Amino acid sequence: MLISSDNIERLRESVNRPMCEWAAMIRISERHYREKITLPLIEIEDSALEALSEELEITLEAVSSGNLDYRTLARRQSGNATCLPGVYATGAHSRVRTSSHILDFIEIHHGWRERNQILCRFQLNESIFANLETKISIKFLSDLWLYLNSRGVTLEQFHQIGKYSVLSNINSVVGQHFRKFKSPKTAYESLFEVVNIHYDKNFTYRIKNLTHSCCVVDAQPNKDVLDELQSTTIGNEGSCASRGGTMASILGYLDLPYADVTEINCIHRGDPQCRYIARYEDRPTRALSPRALQ
Repeated sequence: MLISSDNIERLRESVNRPMCEWAAMIRISERHYREKITLPLIEIEDSALEALSEELEITLEAVSSGNLDYRTLARRQSGNATCLPGVYATGAHSRVRTSSHILDFIEIHHGWRERNQILCRFQLNESIFANLETKISIKFLSDLWLYLNSRGVTLEQFHQIGKYSVLSNINSVVGQHFRKFKSPKTAYESLFEVVNIHYDKNFTYRIKNLTHSCCVVDAQPNKDVLDELQSTTIGNEGSCASRGGTMASILGYLDLPYADVTEINCIHRGDPQCRYIARYEDRPTRALSPRALQ
């Protein structure tokens, strides 16, 4: 494969590898490497580039295009494994909990290699998702939706994947919180306090109506976050769909059927706020059983 000499040399400098070691990694002689980096393009075997991308935990596409955050790569190589790319460190008011269950879904249904490829695509790694309280920008969830949508995933399917949240959080502090409630109404009554602490602060949530069979909630973009992101909106239709799926899954902690959640208004369709309606049956909880989580 022909690759920009400038890109490959910048990559070497970023990961601070001696030229002799770098040349060996891409399977050419140091003398040949020194000669070729003075030219616009250098030819490297595809298998060598694939091995290099795996070593650096980035995609082959990123290696060939040079489209990556070199500073983050440098920090990772120096031992800061949880360093976020700048695009996901700015306005980091979400927890990785808002997206980790989507990666879990991908791993179970498509294998760990697909999960790893997606992380590499966005210049992330597993260390970042080891602690669900780690902060990250909502832009990752938005970008993840755009990528999956380009692969054929629909908004409705993304909403359904959002319901996987209960499986990924069943043994977390969130799961412990919701298991203590005895009815859907009391669970939804406390939901948005938990959201602000353990999910995100991108939106301000207000319960407009709460009964034994229905919860209506408005989500208004947080002005401070908008200012920080220098944007007029937060997220995209995919992040809103995922949020609805997560809201629906809350009753799974109570070993009850998931709620039916519909987003009737959305800021990405021109509305001033997102409005969700969660409908459910008011039934007493049962002991949580693994079968209910399948």
